[in-house]
Amino acid sequence: IPFKLNDVQSDYYQTLTSDYPKMQGVRENILKGRQFGISTFWSGIFTTDFILSALGEIPLTDSDIYSHKDDETKSHFDRVNMFLDSYLLKTRGGDYSKPDNRQYLPELRKEFLKIDTAGLLVAKNGTQIQTQTASAKVSGRGSTKSNIHWTEPAFYPNTQIMSAKNLMTGAEEQVPQGYGKIIRESTGNLASDYYAEEYYLGKDGLSDFKSRFMAWYTFKDYTTTPPDD
Repeated sequence: IPFKLNDVQSDYYQTLTSDYPKMQGVRENILKGRQFGISTFWSGIFTTDFILSALGEIPLTDSDIYSHKDDETKSHFDRVNMFLDSYLLKTRGGDYSKPDNRQYLPELRKEFLKIDTAGLLVAKNGTQIQTQTASAKVSGRGSTKSNIHWTEPAFYPNTQIMSAKNLMTGAEEQVPQGYGKIIRESTGNLASDYYAEEYYLGKDGLSDFKSRFMAWYTFKDYTTTPPDD
């Protein structure tokens, strides 16, 4: 199924490819309105990296997608699986939009994947992608990551035991400088939390991250023509 970008996604993609021509060293703070599809946009890019890496077209990738609660984590993983399934059927002349074609997916996934569990996919060559709920147990500390996507980090835990700052900085150290993609995208919450501090640092040019504001009125689906009177 083709991923047809909406107007916000399309504008953002044009900005990204202009700022990062090789799509490496991507560092993004995104403050946005709701339901623009930015999480889906990045899940699509991370899944594309996963597929290309599994095919040997690009180096091995190791991607993480974090959400702030379990049901959202499952939704992100469902999207990753839909993108992958759509691709696998397409390569065999199938069509994911036709439910009867999906009966072939278990065998196709078995050919493509070494590990196929709820929340973790590992291809035959070792490239992987996973989704997790933000908690003290962040994935793979000490290993090298290619891509990290934080969804709604303004709503992550922020207590003495567990804080967004410790969770995020600890995990982000796994992505080498100038390499891969680290995406932090969220609707707003507090004016003084870690995400807000990082957003303003990016706005002031004091961070490696570019901070972008996506207002609700930039989304055409949220506008209407006023009556003549």
